[in-house]
Amino acid sequence: MDEKVLQVNSLIFAIADGSKEALDTLFLEFGGLLLNMAKKYVADKSKAEDIVSEVFLRLVKSAKSFKKDFNGLNWLFKTIKNEALNQNKKDGIRLTSNIDDFLNLKDCFDLENNSVQNIAVASALEKLTPLEQKALYLKFWQGLTIREIAKELKLAKSSCQDIVAAALNKLGVYLNK
Repeated sequence: MDEKVLQVNSLIFAIADGSKEALDTLFLEFGGLLLNMAKKYVADKSKAEDIVSEVFLRLVKSAKSFKKDFNGLNWLFKTIKNEALNQNKKDGIRLTSNIDDFLNLKDCFDLENNSVQNIAVASALEKLTPLEQKALYLKFWQGLTIREIAKELKLAKSSCQDIVAAALNKLGVYLNK
């Protein structure tokens, strides 16, 4: 296991044994990282702080149930992410990407090539069934999860996953011709 994972695990086991110092050390070592991660998911800093506090409380309550081969660092990251996403869901906020993160000015100078690619993608999309088109639209333009798409299309989650995978495979074939 990674050195940081071993460090976190040993601190969690010390917390399970009642060590307040271990909890303080874990917070000092990883609290800032976890707070930054939470702030990536929620817009409000105070909510991010609440999420970190909640995760540490949950850790203290469940520390005794952690197993020896447990990855405590991964648990912390996943729990922060899930708590933040749950907070957003409770607040009615849908997480979206910032377009500025993807903007690359050199792409603006290659408009002709981009236009050709856009036409190719549009042509490939037209070859998909309406159901496949809608599933891809919901996934990539609306940012829905497979579960949300399945609910929207009134399909089983596995069927929806198969439709999205098949549509992406078809697009790949069409675009590589």
